[in-house]
Amino acid sequence: MRTKLAVVTSCVVALPVVVAAQIVTEMTPERIKEAISSEKATGCYELHKQSLTGRVVVGCFTTPFSRVVAAAQNAKRKYKPFTEADVTPELIAAGELHVHGMAGNTMSHHVSSV
Repeated sequence: MRTKLAVVTSCVVALPVVVAAQIVTEMTPERIKEAISSEKATGCYELHKQSLTGRVVVGCFTTPFSRVVAAAQNAKRKYKPFTEADVTPELIAAGELHVHGMAGNTMSHHVSSV
């Protein structure tokens, strides 16, 4: 009896991948409470570029949710209370995405191309 052996090699095919994320367009009182109490969320989502030394942060962007998270975390670091009453209209501006570009890399002291 003969047994056939199949050899399978791994093959990677580069297909375009669409990544969809949903930006909160309206901050409801429940979402505001969630943002204030969030321990894992970040206040600014980093934007990277590849360099010879690895990935370099060139900026970040914020959403209404992440701005509330950042304000709550900042108040917590200063041992100050932060409640729903402290949320300003600028923090929860409906559908606004704020992009912050960083002028330089702190590691190499060179100006980044943003």
